[in-house]
Order: sequence, then structure tokens, then C-alpha cells
Amino acid sequence: MMTDVPPPAVRRVMVVGLDGATWDLITPWVRQGKLPHLAQLLTEGAHGPLASTIPPISAPAWVSFMTGVNPGKHGIYHFQEHVPNSYQARLVSGADVKAPTIWRILSDAGKSSIAVNVAMTFPPERVNGIVIAGVDAPGTGSQYTYPPELAKELESAIGEYIIEPGLVEHTRRGRYDAAFQAIMHAMEQRFKAVEYLMATKPWNLFVVNFRATDNIQHHFWHFLDPAHPLYDPQSAGRYGDCILRVYQRLDEWIGVLRRRLDAEAALILVSDHGAGPASAKAVYFNRWLAQQGWLTFVGERSRSLAGRLRAGLMGFLWKSIWHYLRKWLGKRTKDTIRRLFPTLYDRARSPASYFAIDWAHTQAYSDEFREAIWVNLRGREPQGIVSPGEEYERLRREIARRLSESLIDPETGEHIVERVYLREELYHGPYAEQAPDIFVQLREEPYYRTRLSHTARRPDPVQTLSREELLEDFLPPGLHRSEGIILLAGPNIKAGVQLHNASIMDIAPTILHLMGLPVPSHMDGRVLVEALERPGEVQYRDWGAGGPAERLGYSEEEEELVREKLAGLGYLG
Repeated sequence: MMTDVPPPAVRRVMVVGLDGATWDLITPWVRQGKLPHLAQLLTEGAHGPLASTIPPISAPAWVSFMTGVNPGKHGIYHFQEHVPNSYQARLVSGADVKAPTIWRILSDAGKSSIAVNVAMTFPPERVNGIVIAGVDAPGTGSQYTYPPELAKELESAIGEYIIEPGLVEHTRRGRYDAAFQAIMHAMEQRFKAVEYLMATKPWNLFVVNFRATDNIQHHFWHFLDPAHPLYDPQSAGRYGDCILRVYQRLDEWIGVLRRRLDAEAALILVSDHGAGPASAKAVYFNRWLAQQGWLTFVGERSRSLAGRLRAGLMGFLWKSIWHYLRKWLGKRTKDTIRRLFPTLYDRARSPASYFAIDWAHTQAYSDEFREAIWVNLRGREPQGIVSPGEEYERLRREIARRLSESLIDPETGEHIVERVYLREELYHGPYAEQAPDIFVQLREEPYYRTRLSHTARRPDPVQTLSREELLEDFLPPGLHRSEGIILLAGPNIKAGVQLHNASIMDIAPTILHLMGLPVPSHMDGRVLVEALERPGEVQYRDWGAGGPAERLGYSEEEEELVREKLAGLGYLG
């Protein structure tokens, strides 16, 4: 029962991010006695599923975690965004986050924070405390820490600091022993960094994200799951326990961490999304849109087969060549290419799925690296043909209806769409119009993944890929799920409570309330009062600074480094 008496403030809050962690794995392993420290936390604290953003992508999810708001207010929907009035895309970074982060809010309240390895924190924000950027940082050669001198201090204290272990070069060649060792080494170095910072720096909030859980699940799930289409008994004998071993090592470290936290510190475990096995099912949204008459591929209106292939393939070939050239060419040479061949240079910055589209005869399209559809809107897209207003709304409603009714797996006859959302059904705020027009929530059992239409071997928009196709295209055997985890323990936290309806946006306001601070009234998340012994009355206030501090984004060289890394992680097409 709520009272007007404020609860005793927690002096410190420690947040451990287990990127992509899922109760689907943790719960049975806890029951089997394989994760003893997590088992103890489950009895001593409050826990439950945690709804991610839709779609469950790390970039918007972690930003919603750190800001307490939906993407319509913080402006991040993916690791890249459409460039206005173009068919190009640009990478986004922490500099593009439009809402204040919890470490900025705490700085204004005179509290200190340490944030380590959280996505979308590059370039690191100037706060009262420390920020070590996450997966969106170009590398340790960039200024990835605040304060800048911390990078050398950290290297002297622990040795090499690893932002991302770089697994694709190993897994593409079947070197899973090397990939596993890289994951474990990066995790151990993160442990050392956290322990050093905890011991030597002041903090009221400490947030660290371990990407080891996400990395191992993306690359090793087929060794764990006998039902997986890529399962091989012999390889499973060697690597089938690798995911468990990552969870167990984190479980051991959490036990050490709990012993180091004092009685006035609360501990929160959180994941940005869940995880599960990828099936052999693939969806090609642009093929489906073409089948429905809303998209035309280049050359389709030509009677010549050569004409139907030439334009799209030439554009895609240029993009492929540029992908390799950009790694070797110097800035002066790239500037010359940009000056002499501006059209080709700009097209190289477009998503790969766009090269085969005849824009003048297309009403709707997808970038195909997420479950979303854009309307080719006049006045917004450079060759838009759909009028704003009634025509736009009518087209969106009809696309949504047909997605729900006619996107069917030809092999099973089953509908593959769980739900279709118009963007305003998901997002609200000053940046809601930056989102795609339609979002599609596909079935997760079996999991249907989006694929680029030009990679399809057959014309059907929904296909079951063969084992050979899965291997040839190097498709990750584990993918994201919409529900992550939340677990809270410590002072004023109820023991053994099952949480329901918790969202990734609820973490920031809950932390502030635990620390005895008012919640900014612009936050969309709520305080998880059901987890608290003495919840007290939640206090709200306007946050007066109006937004985060201005930061510069990527240089061109930094953007290329990050783009290559994110493509290797499967985030970019």
C-alpha cells in the first residue's frame, strides 16, 4: 500500500546488464543447480520478464533503459537511420540520443555514475563520473572513455581493454574454439575493469553490460539445441555447453560482486531483450510487397531480361566493391571519388535492399534488416509517389490488413505475423515521425527472420531455407526475442516476488526512486513499486535542462569502422 512517507533511500545501485539473457535458459539451469548465485537472488529478490522495445533491437532498447522513454522521445530506432529526403542511411551514435540519460540526471542531482559498455554511449558523455562506451564505439583507438585519460589508466591497471571481441573472423572459418576463448577473454577483462573502477572511483550508480551472453547465443545456439536446423551431434559434443559456461562464469562473478556490495546497495540484473533459436524460416518483405503490387523491382517493366537485371545488379555490385575499397582507401582518395562520382558514392551509403527497387513505380518498401515497412511518401522520399493524407493512411491500413491475413508460410499454411503496428500505436513524442510507417511482429515459434530480397534463391516471399543455404549465407543460429529479464535484490526489495508487465523503460525511474530522487515527469516508464517493501509515494518533477549535452558524432573513418563491425554482428544489411 502506498504511503506519503518516503522509503529509506538506497545509497548505491549496481546494475549488471546480461545482454540478451533469457529466462528460457536461466530457469532450467537454476532448477538443475547450475547457477547457484542466481538461484539465491531469485529467492531473495523480485524478478520477472522484461518487455524490450519493438522490434527487440539493442540500440533502441538500451537507450530506453538509460532514458526511461520510448524511441519516439529519444529518437533511436536502430543502429542506423534514414537520411531525410533520400534513400540513404547513416549510422547513429550516442550523440543522436535526444533524451537525458540517467547518468546526466544523477549528475544534476550531485550524484556520481559509472557506465561501462552500454550500447549507444559513444562518444562518451561528460558526466559526474565515468563513461566507457559500448559496441557503437569504433574501437580503443578512438576516444572511448570519459574522462579521456581513463583509457591509459585502465590499460595500466588491467592490460588490454576489449570493447567487442570480433568473432565473425573465427566463426566464418569454423574456429569455434578461438571464438569461445575470445568471448571468455573479453568477459574476464570486463570483470577486471569493473572491479578496478569499483575499488578506486566514487559512484552512486554503476552500470555494466556484459555482451558475452548475446555473443555466445548468436553464434553457438545450434550446438545447444537438438531441434535446431544446424544441429550436429559431433559438434554439439564439443561446444554444446559453451553457452552454459558463459552463464556459469557470470554467475560466479555475480557471487563475488554481491560479497563486495555493502548492505546499503541494491543490485539489478537486466537484459535488453531475450534470445532463442533461429529457425530455417525466412521472410523477404520486398518480394511480398512486389507480389502485392506495391513495389516494383528495377527492370520489371522492361521486356528485356538484361534490362531487368542490369540496373539493380550494377548498383549492388558497386556497393559490394565499395565495401572492400573503403577499408583500404585513404581519406583524400575517398574525397576525390565523392567529388568525381557523387551519385555512386551516395548510393554506396544506401541499404543493400534498395538497389533493386524502381522508386518511380513503388508505393511501399522495406530496408529488410528489421521487420518494418516504409511508405514511399511524396515530399518525404525523393521519388515518393504516395500523397500524404488519405492516400497514405488508406495504403498503411491496407498493407497492415494484408500482412495479417495473407503473409502465410506455404509449407505449413500458417499465418506468420503475430501483430502489425502503425508507428503511432508504438511510439509517441517529437521524434516519432522518424520511425518506419509500419512495424511487423513476426512469430517467434518458429522464428521467422527477415532477409534481403536479392539474396533469395526462389521467388516466394516466405521460404524455408536448406541447411546448405543457412551455412552459405552465414546466418546466425541464435536471434533476439521480445522478453528479457529483470531481477532486483537488496534493501527495500521484496523477496521471492514475481514481477509482471515490466518494461525496459521502467528501470531508470525505478533506480531514481530507490535512490530517493524524484522521477522526471517526461519519463514513460513507471517505478516498479510492486517490487518494493516500502514503496512510498513516487515524486515527480520537470527536468529543466531540456536534453542531453551536445556531442559530436562519428568522423567518416569512425563510421566506416563501426559500420563494418555492426555488419559483422548482423545488424546492417
